[in-house]
Amino acid sequence: MPRVLIAAPPDLVAELDRSILKRSGVERVLALHPEHAFEAIRTSRPDLVILGETEGSDTCALLRRIRADPAVRAASLAVISRVPPSQAEEAELRRAGANVVLTGDMVPDMSEESIDQLLDVPLRREARMPVRFVVWSHVGPDNPPMEGRSINVSVRGLLLQTTEPVDIGSKLELTFTLPDDDVEIRAVGKAVREHPWGEKQIGVEFLILRDAARDRIRAYVNAPPRE
Repeated sequence: MPRVLIAAPPDLVAELDRSILKRSGVERVLALHPEHAFEAIRTSRPDLVILGETEGSDTCALLRRIRADPAVRAASLAVISRVPPSQAEEAELRRAGANVVLTGDMVPDMSEESIDQLLDVPLRREARMPVRFVVWSHVGPDNPPMEGRSINVSVRGLLLQTTEPVDIGSKLELTFTLPDDDVEIRAVGKAVREHPWGEKQIGVEFLILRDAARDRIRAYVNAPPRE
């Protein structure tokens, strides 16, 4: 049975009661005071942690503390903000360790599929690395590999930043090397979403990871973050 820990004010917990928490087969643990959240996480070892951002709370510091602790860093971390965060604020939350950043008005309308995905979000880690890719529909002698950079990576996919045209739904052949590694990783992926922030950012879902690529990515993502 998946265990969900919620560190959020009572009004947000009431909203969650109408979506993720109403489901049977989900064990919930509450930490209504932010200062108690970390100890509650270490005690309960949840699969998913939902943090409600409140005025004056240092959510990024708590995220970094969780990701630095080997006992709990594998948990999926979701942040719910009452006020939609700016691009810079969301990027900072993700750098600190958040897998998902939501706004409060999205909670009551969450679908069953999105809840399932939230309960099974893989650990993601920042990874600024060059990525070469070929769009399958563009393959040909006059279409050399395109270039971009990844923002973060998980065993399920990466966030790709590029100025090249990539349509949602396109299949991509990707080649990249993880930071501090010297083995080239080859993958086949699919462009599944676009973030319209400045230079194009494309969410890529891995369809095929060749050789031991999945193990190498998992080892990188699970490694302790650098100071």
